[in-house]
Formats: sequence, C-alpha cells, structure tokens
Amino acid sequence: MKIEDYQRLSQQIDKLKEQQARDKGALEQVLARLDEEFGCKTLEQAKAVLSKLEKDNAKLIHTADQQLAEFKERWRDVLS
Repeated sequence: MKIEDYQRLSQQIDKLKEQQARDKGALEQVLARLDEEFGCKTLEQAKAVLSKLEKDNAKLIHTADQQLAEFKERWRDVLS
C-alpha cells in the first residue's frame, strides 16, 4: 500500500468517525425528547405511544365528523 492510499483511507475513516459522532448525538437528542415529552425510554415504548395516539386521533376525527353531520342535519334549513 502506498502512503497516499493510507492517507486517503485515514481521511475517509476520520470522516466516518465524525459522521458517526453526529448521528449518535442526533439519536441521543431524539431519545431525550421522547423521554421528556412522552415518558418513553425505548423505541418500543415510543411505538406503543404512537399507536395509542393514532387510535385516539382516529376516534376524535370520527366523533367530530358525526357531530358535524348532526349539526348540518339539525340546521339544514338555516344553512340552505
């Protein structure tokens, strides 16, 4: 191996180490935010919370749609 090859590989390794450090920091920030906002310590807990929030949101949308339909039916003469 030539010295130039070694230097090029060394630079690539350094860049990869820097990227790994940035990625690790970003992951730690995301995990800290999940813990702070939702009390999730693991990705599995976050997935469970997300699933529950999605179900709750779907129920709220369904209820809102029903209430809007009832409102339109009740006030259809005024709204026309």
